[in-house]
Amino acid sequence: MKKLNTLKPIIVTTLLLAAGLTSCKKSTPTPVPTANTNNPVVVPTSNLYFEATINGTAVSFQDGVSMYGAGGGDESGTEPAGWQEVQNCLVMKALTTTNFGGFYIMKTFANQPAPAEIDSMFSVKVYPYGKQSSSTSVNGIDGARVYYVDNSGVEWATDFGSGIQTGSAFSITENIANTNTYSRRISKAVFNCKLYNAAGQSMTLTNGICRLRTVYY
Repeated sequence: MKKLNTLKPIIVTTLLLAAGLTSCKKSTPTPVPTANTNNPVVVPTSNLYFEATINGTAVSFQDGVSMYGAGGGDESGTEPAGWQEVQNCLVMKALTTTNFGGFYIMKTFANQPAPAEIDSMFSVKVYPYGKQSSSTSVNGIDGARVYYVDNSGVEWATDFGSGIQTGSAFSITENIANTNTYSRRISKAVFNCKLYNAAGQSMTLTNGICRLRTVYY
């Protein structure tokens, strides 16, 4: 997929730190989350966060805590059906490639969408799970994509492997205007799903909840 890939700077309190998003294609024989963990999931102290229980272990990333920051951007581009707009939001530690998570909202338009069309991608409703286009010759699928990068730098996502999400759910439960200039909206999502790595191994995510900066253009 020909991506615009305009990932915004990660914001850590009042400090702006540029961060790149990468994914690792290596497999891991024993998928065990080892990030900031408590069991059960901790109550967030930040207004922006990503929290979930993954394979029975609680994972928590919070904006402004332990040098983590909330950011995002778009990873959009052309596909046979037109243009897949991919809006990415996440919580990660700047200049690292391990221990972070987030979600995408993806939608195909006939052409590169106008700002108002991107705004319309986020609303309080139930979303199906979708799939990001892998190249300009492959169509994506509209919907949400949840992902988590573990302690080894391995990315796990709802659209890797078989991508089967029977019994899974994803909803945006809050969508409000953002008063700063880093994004247009702040959205809260709740979810449960199966995460897969590139080798097709899977992990179960439950109690997923995140509140992040969204809508970038």
